[in-house]
Amino acid sequence: MPEYRGQIKDPKIKWDSLKVGGFACAGILFIIWLLCFKMISPGYIGVIVDMLGDSKGVQAKELHVGMHWIAPWKSVYEFPIFEQNDTWEGKNEGFTFQTSEGMAVNADIGITYHLRPDAIPFIFQRYRRGMEEITDIFIRNYIRDAVNKAASRTRIEDLYSGKEGFFQDVEANVRADFAPLGIELSRIYLIGRFHFPETVITALNSKIEAMQRAQQRENELREAEAEAKKQIAKAEGQARCSILQA
Repeated sequence: MPEYRGQIKDPKIKWDSLKVGGFACAGILFIIWLLCFKMISPGYIGVIVDMLGDSKGVQAKELHVGMHWIAPWKSVYEFPIFEQNDTWEGKNEGFTFQTSEGMAVNADIGITYHLRPDAIPFIFQRYRRGMEEITDIFIRNYIRDAVNKAASRTRIEDLYSGKEGFFQDVEANVRADFAPLGIELSRIYLIGRFHFPETVITALNSKIEAMQRAQQRENELREAEAEAKKQIAKAEGQARCSILQA
């Protein structure tokens, strides 16, 4: 009698294999589901970008602090709403501008600002960048333009003697540019001092010294005139006394 070499499948083994496969699929789906949770940390706002469907694009509703379940076809970008402080210093990052006389000046400048929470989706939709790129590219450009405008109306002597009026002008221009974007400016400030060419510093120092010497001579002349008038008045008084005594 010929030997039968076919395999007889056990229904129980087949059912166990299906259960293992089902548990494995369920486990994978559960892990994927967990990975779809996004935590928004305190001090940040999340922006949702939908990549599928008719509503794809930046969603108007922002995510606030806490855990949120986000569909796999959506991405979340975090933006800080606490106050930011950024600086541009040195030869590569500092600002170079020209005064009304066409003199070149360098300055290291800092800015303090924050984003309005309700404006963050609009900011992301407008620039399509993260916070660091928005600061280093677009915010820096606004500051550069404002600095150039203010410098074109400022003499180099005014910058050398003081910076308050200059930065008030710069702040006013930047604040006007930021307002429709939802960026709140706290202040723009100079780090250290303005950097002038050495020839300009020498010329300005010489002019200041000459003005100080002229002022000193004028003061001395006034003192001499006052002293002369005092002596004349004293002499006139003594003469009157002599006449009265006579």
